[in-house]
Amino acid sequence: MGRNVGEILARPCALWPRKPALVDQGRTWSEVQEHVERDAGALRELGLGLGERVAVISRNSARYFELYFSIPRAGGVIVPLNHRLAKPELEYCMKDSGSVMLLADREHLDLASEISNSVVCIDDWDTSTASAPPAVEVSEDELFGIFYTGGTTGQPKGVMLSHRNICEGAINVVIAMGYREDDIYLHAGPMFHLADGCGSFATTWLGASHVFIPGFSPEVLLDAVESHGVTSMTLVPTMYAMLLESPEFSTDRLKSLRRVFYSASPMPPGLLERVLDAFDCEIGQGYGMTETSARLTALSPEEHQRFSSPGATNLERARLASAGRPIVGTEVRIVDEHGEICPPGEVGEIVARGPNVMMGYWGMDSTNVLRDGWMHTGDLAFTDDEGYVFIVDRSKDMIISGGENVYSVEVESALYSHPDVLEAAVIGVADPKWGERVHAVVVLRDGAATTEDALMNHCRAQIAGYKIPRSFEFRDSLPKSGAGKTLKRELRLNVMSEQ
Repeated sequence: MGRNVGEILARPCALWPRKPALVDQGRTWSEVQEHVERDAGALRELGLGLGERVAVISRNSARYFELYFSIPRAGGVIVPLNHRLAKPELEYCMKDSGSVMLLADREHLDLASEISNSVVCIDDWDTSTASAPPAVEVSEDELFGIFYTGGTTGQPKGVMLSHRNICEGAINVVIAMGYREDDIYLHAGPMFHLADGCGSFATTWLGASHVFIPGFSPEVLLDAVESHGVTSMTLVPTMYAMLLESPEFSTDRLKSLRRVFYSASPMPPGLLERVLDAFDCEIGQGYGMTETSARLTALSPEEHQRFSSPGATNLERARLASAGRPIVGTEVRIVDEHGEICPPGEVGEIVARGPNVMMGYWGMDSTNVLRDGWMHTGDLAFTDDEGYVFIVDRSKDMIISGGENVYSVEVESALYSHPDVLEAAVIGVADPKWGERVHAVVVLRDGAATTEDALMNHCRAQIAGYKIPRSFEFRDSLPKSGAGKTLKRELRLNVMSEQ
């Protein structure tokens, strides 16, 4: 059988049955196990068959945490959905995955009912009388979950992760991030993201405790840390910026923190300096993606401390802008267009292999990404002489705004559907709050007089709010290559020169 996600939960339940597991719920590990068994039994009573997909749309909660274990315990495959997606995008994910039911919290119940005929409200779901289902034999190579990410073709792609992928990713994170069994881990980022998931599985395997907040706000986070003695959390850079700007922020309110991390997007140097000054605890970061379950490299707290110390050399200080080095258990290379390893300083594509790399994309040909045993990330980077990875661009034109992935093609498709738009190009430009913001360069049809507000409202009906352009530029034409392709590099340089 090998490893499966069930053993992640089995360990703390066996070793520390009476230890607080979900601190804000007052629930022990033995009680978590009981909830998981009953929920799994209820899913089978609802008709869930082995290998069938179950979608989830919900804010962070203890029940959501338990569903990550109860759905596979019932023999199903979990499909976490981004609750920030627009209705057409969610409909696509439901249809594409073939999910047989949708589990939703009360906040998203109306939306869930519009996209599925088989909806269960998890806030009102009483499974207390359900019996545990028969034991399910699960191989480590079987599908655990389908995690949808933005698609370069305009539609989300379902990343297939096996039980082994999740388990190996969790082990890698335990080693790289230094979690401990006495940690109290705060779920501050959305639980449909593996940025939270990898920490969630890792800390559970160790027997650490959990605290949940429905969604991020500086005030709610500060209250949770202070009230429950949180020791560890992972935030995207935007969250750190919002925390530091909050009038409620105080180092004293965060004194229980032992180690915090940032991920999902690069930390602007100025913001990192402020965070290092303000947080009286260890700080680390990780780089990766859903396709790699989800970490590839890490810059440890010890390296942050050493590289930011008064005695650090210029070379060491420069490494604060890196994504760190490959984590244990994963091979990472920078290769040129012929697949040859690039020497230090030369930009190439990041490729990776290891047991944490995905099975492939659900219902799609993945051979363009998984080639010769290597996962081709599409991210461009270089290394220095000691293997530190510096990411310089994203060949897939992905924009990371506030920790959320935005693909330009998705936004361009929405803009092109407006009757007044002749051409559109979407790029990411630097933003002090969001890291990057979505910027649209638009060519209108002759005689059209569409406004920025009209285009934003048009996009809002089709795509998630975080994908909507925050700034616009209207032009008579877009720069083109000899082959007729839009030269986005020229657009970026033009915006940079005006900032």
